[in-house]
Amino acid sequence: MTLTITISTSDYQKLRRLAQKHKVVREVLFSHGLKEPSTKNIASILKGFRASKRYSPKFLNSLELGLKESNYFKAGAKKTK
Repeated sequence: MTLTITISTSDYQKLRRLAQKHKVVREVLFSHGLKEPSTKNIASILKGFRASKRYSPKFLNSLELGLKESNYFKAGAKKTK
């Protein structure tokens, strides 16, 4: 099945610029040592954040929700014991 979408030239140019910016940001982050977390175990990650006592309960709850919704961590949960 093929779907054709028509957009204006200006919208196309905006999308191209955004795509290029995304590529640049990703390259900069990974070239400066951004690495995967050492674990995909959500409970372990949350334990570390809580133990630091630097983060509010509101932030920790938000972090937990975000990790649970993350495809990256969902995939890791299947592999982690």
